[in-house]
Amino acid sequence: MGLRLTEKQAAGWRLLTDRTATRLLFDGAARSGKTMPIIEYLVMRALRFPGCRQLIARKYRVHAYASIWRDSLDRYLREHVPAGLFRKHEEPMLGIRWNNGSEIIIDGLDNDERVDKLLGNEYVTVFVNEARQVSWGVVQRMLTWLAQRVCDEAGRECVPKLILDTNPAGPRHWLHRVGVEHLDPDTMQPLLDAANWARLNWVASDNAANLPEQFLRSLDALPAVERARMRDGIWCQNEGLVYPDIASCIVEPPAKLPEGDLFGGIDWGFSAPFAAVVGVLDGDDVLWIVRCRYKRRTPLSVHAARLPRDVVWFADPAGADQIAELRRADHTVRRAPNSIMAGIAAVSARIRDGRLRILNLTEMQPLLEEAYGYAYPEEHGDSEQPVGVDDHAMDALRYLVAGVDRGRTALLAESDDAVDQTPGTAEPQKRYAPVEDPPPRPREERVPAGEEREGQEWLDPENPAIWSEMR
Repeated sequence: MGLRLTEKQAAGWRLLTDRTATRLLFDGAARSGKTMPIIEYLVMRALRFPGCRQLIARKYRVHAYASIWRDSLDRYLREHVPAGLFRKHEEPMLGIRWNNGSEIIIDGLDNDERVDKLLGNEYVTVFVNEARQVSWGVVQRMLTWLAQRVCDEAGRECVPKLILDTNPAGPRHWLHRVGVEHLDPDTMQPLLDAANWARLNWVASDNAANLPEQFLRSLDALPAVERARMRDGIWCQNEGLVYPDIASCIVEPPAKLPEGDLFGGIDWGFSAPFAAVVGVLDGDDVLWIVRCRYKRRTPLSVHAARLPRDVVWFADPAGADQIAELRRADHTVRRAPNSIMAGIAAVSARIRDGRLRILNLTEMQPLLEEAYGYAYPEEHGDSEQPVGVDDHAMDALRYLVAGVDRGRTALLAESDDAVDQTPGTAEPQKRYAPVEDPPPRPREERVPAGEEREGQEWLDPENPAIWSEMR
């Protein structure tokens, strides 16, 4: 249509128009030209198939507005499409309505209400820009939206397509698993629809004819990892990882798990994932991570039924109601220490000393995927706070380790036969007494003499009526 395609863009166009390729990944360097052929393809479909509906999505609406609505799409329309063929609108959502009834909708996925509105429509094309910022679960939901059936004037039916583009992330990211390795990131088994996937990798030099030399030189000057990603389109591990050596913790499951006490960490979530990890603390003070639960849009009552009850859980202290609900379901739950820096230090110490081991199991993939993207912000090199995105399993792990390591002294004091022994010495240490909430302080310690109020039993902290719970 309007673009003068580079050689790589022409190869991308051939994939876009291949009727057998219904799942496409364009991954690679920054400003390598991978997005504009997709924009042209969506416009071509809108004009060819009257009444078709297409979605362009990013994780955040503000980014969709800036990068797609006001930049890529707007520029393409101004330069290549007569204004009389379409109308733009920003309410109730960003979109373009074509004279033939076709529509292109642009929106973010960071608001449940907007996502529910998007869910109410069927589409012939879903294009996810910067797809590495979106979860595999969300993309799986989007696949169910590809259900619209429309035909062109010759009666040829439009083939529904999912299109993803992205700059590379770490090689354990779900998008690498799916789009490059063609593996289901949840099971690590081959994708059932692997034959429908096509991938094209891009490097900055693919678009050299359209880029200023200064920009290309700036890519050359980037640190090694960022240069590999943003210039060469290589999937490689982050710089600035919070746990850069976590790979050293990954071990194959032993024939028999070590014996020890069971502890867990929980990060609450519903729209965001609920994450729970379970560890066995053995006699040598090694914490073996043996289970991981990672689910979205699942009621807490379902989690309560699935979580093992022989575990002492350290949970996000902000979830007071959730803690109470799990306790009513006969789980032992403690409020975890909530200092991010102290928790990261505790996890890092175990990684460094070899006292943290993570079993290489399929259910650990969400935890490992997060670990290889859990990093400090690049624009604030001295920040002590990691980027708070896709960190749910990381938070659960931090709650677990911080709870186990900080709780040791307090719990020892509750046990008469507990022995304080340094890990690694000849005698294994006995760490933990049975975990129970401490008994209430005697009334005489809580209510000073003379302050009892006759006739106001409802104020009495020992009145059972004020503590009864609806079941």
